[in-house]
Amino acid sequence: MLAAMAEPTGEIEIELKVTVRAEDLDRLRAASRPVRAEPQVNVYYDSPDLRIGADGGSCRVRITPGHAGFTLKKPIGQDVPRRCLELPADPRAVFPPGRFLPRRVRVGALGVPRIESALLSFGVHELVRLGAMRCRREIVILGGERGPETALDTVRLPDGTVFHEVEVEAVDGDLVPLRLAAGFIGNLCPGSTPSDRSKYQRFLEVVARQRGPGLFPPPDSR
Repeated sequence: MLAAMAEPTGEIEIELKVTVRAEDLDRLRAASRPVRAEPQVNVYYDSPDLRIGADGGSCRVRITPGHAGFTLKKPIGQDVPRRCLELPADPRAVFPPGRFLPRRVRVGALGVPRIESALLSFGVHELVRLGAMRCRREIVILGGERGPETALDTVRLPDGTVFHEVEVEAVDGDLVPLRLAAGFIGNLCPGSTPSDRSKYQRFLEVVARQRGPGLFPPPDSR
């Protein structure tokens, strides 16, 4: 489990995550206003003992057309909607120069002090690149013009398994749109269920099955 954090500061993210079926996405699209769609590649990192994922957190670089962003997340409690401390950064600043997406990197070599401090407070001293997962994200205005901005995700795990998830994030801590969204999704998609684990946890389950004892690259891989 992650150690209690000392004083890392970041954004508090509050979001509703619901697992749905492919046909549910069609219903939600039909009942919403499209905004944009984009492909994503999420490259995940963890400590050699998977300390970040053990507590439901994640450390990733998300790559979209023309942009890449590093994010470290740690869940706060077990509430629904899910609350996380989120620390975003530019991966070009986080990783050592000339080593974008390194296979292994010491936390002490990272270039953003608040990311380094947060990882050390978790008891993480080294990051290992575990692999990548693809996602197609569609952003819609749920239910039409007045609904919350909502992500419709189609995610492909490393073993080829595809799952679908809906995400709605609170703006300025306001939970009312999340409650309305939960009711709207539940009525339109009666087979939907609150997501019981994060995308990274799903990814980690597959990678652990695929690699077994060979989960990590050799220590001299850079």
